[in-house]
Parts: sequence; structure tokens; C-alpha cells
Amino acid sequence: MRSGEQGPSTRRSARGENANSSLNCVIINLLAPVYALYSVLIVTFFLVMSPYLAWQAIRHRKYIGSLRQRFGYLPISFNLDGEQSIWIHAVSVGEVLTARALLPQLRERYPRYRLFLSTTTMTGQQIARNSLQYVDEVFYFPFDLNVFVRRTLNIVRPRLFVMMETEIWPNLLRECRARGIKTVVINGRISSRSYPRYRLVRPLFRRVLADIDRFCMQGEESARRVGNYKWAEMRLFEVLGGWVATIPELDVKLVLGRHTYHHAWHAELWHKRLPELREMNPERLTVPPNDEFVTFMDAIREPEAPEHTIEKLVGVYRVLIPRFIAAYTYHLNGTSRITDAPTIRSLTFILQDEFEDWRDGEMLIQSLLDTPEKVERAGRRQQELEQLALASGGIAGPGSLGEPAQEVSVA
Repeated sequence: MRSGEQGPSTRRSARGENANSSLNCVIINLLAPVYALYSVLIVTFFLVMSPYLAWQAIRHRKYIGSLRQRFGYLPISFNLDGEQSIWIHAVSVGEVLTARALLPQLRERYPRYRLFLSTTTMTGQQIARNSLQYVDEVFYFPFDLNVFVRRTLNIVRPRLFVMMETEIWPNLLRECRARGIKTVVINGRISSRSYPRYRLVRPLFRRVLADIDRFCMQGEESARRVGNYKWAEMRLFEVLGGWVATIPELDVKLVLGRHTYHHAWHAELWHKRLPELREMNPERLTVPPNDEFVTFMDAIREPEAPEHTIEKLVGVYRVLIPRFIAAYTYHLNGTSRITDAPTIRSLTFILQDEFEDWRDGEMLIQSLLDTPEKVERAGRRQQELEQLALASGGIAGPGSLGEPAQEVSVA
């Protein structure tokens, strides 16, 4: 082959690239009216709602202070030197609280970039201004029209745009793509209730979603597990609290009294975590994983007689607490430090308590097992409860430690 002459494979590759480029141009041209229609709908919405918004502004002084920033007019001092930045958008209070765990890591990893955070609601703005560290500036998110979006981007100059949870803004994302700004959805979530609506607009949003570089999604599984954890911790708190008054051994009584408060604190931590996982009614998910787990917990509580201290301790410290440790460790190992750092923090604190409680409980059990008959009692009790725990599947039900291993045939 003569120098400079292209072979068949090279020509086919070039033709393929040209075809892809032509197809992209066709898609962009076809979608241009969709973006235009979207912008028209936004303008129409504000025109229709303007009387109500004006009334709210006059009567309650709402929106007035934020309008300039929503139109993209940020103070020049906001980024006077034109430094590159990371822009995080958190709609309201829940997203701001979730972003709080992300900020220290961004600051540590990207010390050269300024950190800017925007909110949509006034309450989110107040929380962000009063409680967030590591943020250089806080501002209101612009209306998603090209003129306002471009004005904001010219001042903020982000290298990365981070959307907390599933916030889709077509014009902003399109402009970010055009400027080479990377975009990511953090802690994204699509519920079973909203999924059908997303499917309806899938043809329209396929190109919009293509403008997002990375999705870090969370499902409802994490919130479900946290609700199961809270229920189990509350039940254990009640069990230990009831035993403190009836157990005759003073050393056991003192240890159980201390552990009672540990589990009350754990339940409170999980209660506070549920709203941050977008479950605004924590009681809805504060349930046992199944009826078998209720039976198991009832059996843990059964031995009420004062002489059954061994049975009580074995149930809690040789059966239940090890299952807490296993479920929490599995959850910790499978959770991203970027997308769900608050859950990791709670799991780390709680696991420290659980390990210490397990150690204290095992020491108490061994101090009481001073005859072969007592050792046999402890073994029988543990075997009974292990069977019930197995039937329940664990603290979060079947799958507490992931899907069961499948046998693989090598024949």
C-alpha cells in the first residue's frame, strides 16, 4: 500500500465517525424545538402565576430578596477573581443536610476550587447560610432559562456541577455540556411512585439525561433497612429496660442499664436519618422486616423469671447483638462515602457501641457459666433462638447480608 493511502478498515472507521456525527447533528436539530417549548412553558407558568407571586411578595415579603439572584445577577464580589469552582445545588433543607457530609471531602480533595452552594427554597437558604462550613458562598438557584443560566455560569465558573438528589434542569444541563462542565447527580432517587411518570416522558428526557456525566443513585432499600434498624433498636431498648428492674445480679443490672441507653440513642440516630433519606414520615418505615422477626424478638424477651439471667444474656449477646453487628457491617461496606456519608457516620458510631456491648455481655455470660448444667442451659437457649433468627432472615429480613450464595455447577 502506498504511503498516505487509506486501507479499507480506516475508510470504514472514518465513514462510521461521519455517520455518528451526522446522526448527532440530526438529533440536536430535532430536539431544539423541544428545548424551546420547555422554555416557553416556563415563561407561561410564571406569567400565569405572577399575580399570586406578587401577592405573596407584597403580603409576606417572599421572593423579593431572591429575585436578582434567580435572574442570574450575583454580586461581582461573589467570585471577583473569576476562580474556577464546584457548584452544588440543594433544593431545600433535606438536600442541604445531605450536602453537609459531602463538603469536607470536596474541600480536602479539591482545595484549589471554590465551593458554591445554591438552594431553591428560602428555608434551605437559611439552613445553608447558618449551618454549613467549607462553603465560600450561598446563593439562590437561577430560573432555568438560557439567559439567566448563562449569566450565573459566567460568574460561578464551575468545573463541576453537583445536583443533590434527582434535580433535572434541561437548559442548565445543556449549557453545562456546551461549556465542558462536568455534571453529576448525588444521592439520586427514583421512587416506585414517580417511576411511571419518568417512563411517560422518557423520549423527551433521554437527551436531557445524556447531558449528565454521572448518576450516583440511591434506592428505597437504604431507607427500608434504616427503618428496620430503628424498630429493632427500640425493641431491644424496651427489653433491657424491663430486665434492669428484675435481674438480681448487681453487676449485670449495672451493665444492662448502660446498654439500655446505647440502644435508645441508636434508635434516635436512625429516626433522625430517615427524613434525610427522603422519608418525611419516619414512623411509616419503623416496622419489623417480617412477622418471623417479631416472633424472634418476642422469644428474646420471654424469660421473665429472675433466675433466668443466663437465658436473657445469651439471647441478647450471643444471638441478637452479633446479628446487629453483621447487618451494620454489611451495610457499611456497601455504602458509598460520597453519596451516603451520613449513614456511614451513624453506622460507624453504632458499631463501636455494639462491639463494646457484645464484649461486656460475653464477659457477664462467662462469669455465670460456672457449672456444666449452666453451660448446657446456655447452649439450648442459643440453639432455640438461632432457629428463630434464621427463619426471620436477620435484622432487615432476608438479604440482611446480601443475596444468599448460589451453588454453581462445575460439571
